[in-house]
Order: sequence, then structure tokens, then C-alpha cells
Amino acid sequence: MNVRPRGSERSSRPVHGKKHRRIARLRPEIIAAVKTAVDAAATPITEEGLSLENELLTGLFTPEAAVLARKQLAAGAQTREGERRLEEILNAVY
Repeated sequence: MNVRPRGSERSSRPVHGKKHRRIARLRPEIIAAVKTAVDAAATPITEEGLSLENELLTGLFTPEAAVLARKQLAAGAQTREGERRLEEILNAVY
């Protein structure tokens, strides 16, 4: 995959990394739901937008997702230090 830096000429430098591989392993319906929810959040926060986000993301909370969330919490993902190392924690438990 090639990237095009904002405000500059095209780059032929390939993008590699753990984050990209982790995202690529996500199920297509997760990626679609998150993209739609993010787009909805780009507008002012409304009850309609929050309802849409809830509708899109609720179905993604599967038993598999709960196991992954517990691993992330056990690794400290929602601590002050964990937030500073979030990518490292996510890469380690995913």
C-alpha cells in the first residue's frame, strides 16, 4: 500500500507496521461499522448521531470481543501509563 502525505507530492514509500497489520486482520463488518460511526461523529454530537453509533457498534460486542477487552484491561490499557503505551499494549494482546 502506498501513502500520499497531506499537502505534498505522492510518496511511493510502502506503509508497514503492527498497527496496519492489526487493522487488516479485523473483520470487514467491524471496519465498515467503525468507519460509519466515525463519519457520524464528525458532525456535531446529536441524539441521532449517538443512536446511529450505538446501533452500528452494539452488534460488534461479541464474546470474542469481551475476551480481548479483558486482556487489554489486564495489560493496563485504561491506566494512565497504559494510555501512553496503548499501541504497544494493543499489539501485544491482539
